[in-house]
Amino acid sequence: IYRLIETRQIENGDKYYAASIPQDLPAAAREKIPGLQTVAAYHFYRAKISIPGSQNPTRKFDNKQEYSSTPTTILADPEYFTIFKYDWLAGNPTTALKDPFTVVLSEAKAHKYFGSIPLDQLMGREMVFNDSLRVRVAGIVKDWKGITDFPFSEFISSCTLTNSFLKKGILDEKWDNGTSPWGSRAWVKLVPGTDPARIRTQLAQMSQGYKTNPDIKYGLSLQPLTDIHFNNDIEDGIRKAHLPTLYVLMGIALFILALAAINFINLSTALSIRRAKEIGVRKVMGGNRRSIAFQFLTETFLLSLFALLLAVLSVKPLLSAFHDFVPAGVDFHPLDPATFGFVLLLTLITTLLAGFYPAKVLSAYLPVLSLKGAAVQAGPGKWYLRKSLIVFQFTISLIFIISAIVISRQINYMRSHDLGFTTDAIISVETNPEDSVKKVELLAEKIQQLSGVQQISRQSFTPMSGFRTSMPLQYKGKREQPISSAVQLADENFIPLYQIKLLAGRNLRPDVKRDSIKEFVVNESFTTTLGLKKPEEAIGQFVYLGDKPIPIVGVVADFHENSYHVPIRPVVIFDLSQPENSLAIKLASKGKEMKNIKTTLSQMEKIWKEIYPGKPFDWSFLDESIAGMYKEEQKTANLMKVATAITIFISCMGLFGLSMFTAGQRTKEIGIRKVLGASVASIISLLSRDFVLLIGLSLVVSSPVAWYCMHRWLESFAYRAPIPGWIFVLAGGIALLVGLITMSFQAVRAARTNPVKALRAE
Repeated sequence: IYRLIETRQIENGDKYYAASIPQDLPAAAREKIPGLQTVAAYHFYRAKISIPGSQNPTRKFDNKQEYSSTPTTILADPEYFTIFKYDWLAGNPTTALKDPFTVVLSEAKAHKYFGSIPLDQLMGREMVFNDSLRVRVAGIVKDWKGITDFPFSEFISSCTLTNSFLKKGILDEKWDNGTSPWGSRAWVKLVPGTDPARIRTQLAQMSQGYKTNPDIKYGLSLQPLTDIHFNNDIEDGIRKAHLPTLYVLMGIALFILALAAINFINLSTALSIRRAKEIGVRKVMGGNRRSIAFQFLTETFLLSLFALLLAVLSVKPLLSAFHDFVPAGVDFHPLDPATFGFVLLLTLITTLLAGFYPAKVLSAYLPVLSLKGAAVQAGPGKWYLRKSLIVFQFTISLIFIISAIVISRQINYMRSHDLGFTTDAIISVETNPEDSVKKVELLAEKIQQLSGVQQISRQSFTPMSGFRTSMPLQYKGKREQPISSAVQLADENFIPLYQIKLLAGRNLRPDVKRDSIKEFVVNESFTTTLGLKKPEEAIGQFVYLGDKPIPIVGVVADFHENSYHVPIRPVVIFDLSQPENSLAIKLASKGKEMKNIKTTLSQMEKIWKEIYPGKPFDWSFLDESIAGMYKEEQKTANLMKVATAITIFISCMGLFGLSMFTAGQRTKEIGIRKVLGASVASIISLLSRDFVLLIGLSLVVSSPVAWYCMHRWLESFAYRAPIPGWIFVLAGGIALLVGLITMSFQAVRAARTNPVKALRAE
């Protein structure tokens, strides 16, 4: 199963991808391309839904889904249900969407709209979309279980488009009107054995027939269904999973498990003195190496099993504590066969990872030497192994420390860097895109009259809203060149409200009839793309939308119209009434601390309810919305801080055990040194020197690895903070300080021991 996607490449090499395609293309693909088993087109449809009743008053609903910009209603071909298999509770899947003005509902929505009426009695019931489109229920399907990227619950027959007023608003067979996330979409299912590469080639050839701008290379391609959930490059309005966060989670889990296994290996081999005589006696009594190794592996398995039980009991409380990282509906079910198998396999791997080497080493002791205590003297090879493991542990810890600092710096950079516009005391209010222009204008006019409101602007969306739109324009200067420009639709109050700096020319003029594009205000990047050296040179120049020349009347300084992941693009600002369904409201106060903010908001809500009765008044502060754009990065930063704390703790546990063992091994040496006049400080230095060198070596090893990983992470940002050298020095200092504190307990204890007692014990 694949989704058809559109590609555009302009002259400078920039590529754009979108899920919207020309409306007649799915039918053409079905007809002309062999190897497509099924083709299903569909369209999003934002609408208010009402259920008329003969006796009861009409009930109204919204088809907006929570946490998403996509509606729950689509106009779909009958083949949609051939590609995606639903369980049908009523109606016929082959005929339900054959006729115009029919709709298929999900079971949950059927009960929501019609109550507890038996499903088979809902067939033929009437529903009204946007007070105008009357359809009848032709089928009920079971809801998909769990979370899905396609939670559609109202499927209107696609032939309704050509038989109703919708054909004027939705159908658009051209590719020269910009990229819209609400255009035609299509799924295709290939005939088994068909090569997707061949289909892509044929689609690319077919796309040439839709080429309307010779300077833009249009194309079509296939996107696998499995790619959609994680691919952020394609504009489709679907909420994406953040794959780097998932990789970070998996990496943290693996590193923590590895560190714990290393600690077990280190401590098991270091404290082998306690098992040496036991091993000698077992071998004298007839025990062979295999049985002794099996015994140690069994002990390790029992420890791992006990740790597993503690982990299983801890999962739910930890999921609750880290609820910000876990999507709703995700839970841990240890008795699920797949989960149980995975956890059991993980336990066995941990047992082998942690227990194999100690079992191999301990079972190799010779019985005569073990009984004499010779096994206590670990050879240089074992000591080097322990040193290597300590270096590995602190290398991982330092990578996490450096990464946490770099990520925090980048987040602070994004929060403090100049956006090119102000966010202070600005709130945004979204209205329904289907609302009439007069309704939105009336709302803006009444809110503007409030004493707590300084200024108001109508706009298509706020700066840095996450929307990425483009408009193909043409400049006919010294040479003709295409410009793929970002679009901001707004009235004349937009630039002064956001305090965007005007570099040349003038602002947009208020126009009573804003039904067509009359003039452009562009940003500085736009003028640079035109090859102009000064912003003033752009004033009076014309750019072409199709064959229509549009004058540039003003140039503003560059501002971020998207997140810091995306470079600032050429932007055109123009006034066009219909799409301007968002309001930016600047409050007559600095920040949100004004005393009468609640009064102003309650007055706004009152006005809202007069114009939009029954619809909740939703608003948000712009600065909080922008901060929300970096929630994934903030989650990653928090994860790195937690991981850093855990890895340092585990590393210090191993360091504590080894320092205790080292101090025990050198008891006699310490006693003699004290008798000969050594100070407490010199003894502490003696015991700590090796470990300090190991931590220093860890810093040398970890620094290039951490720099490379963070450099790759920062490459996803068009604007980023540098990685200065002091970060590595600071990380090394933190690790060294923590290591010294850990070792000092045993070192001070050993240094202050009475030498007479130490020598007597020896």
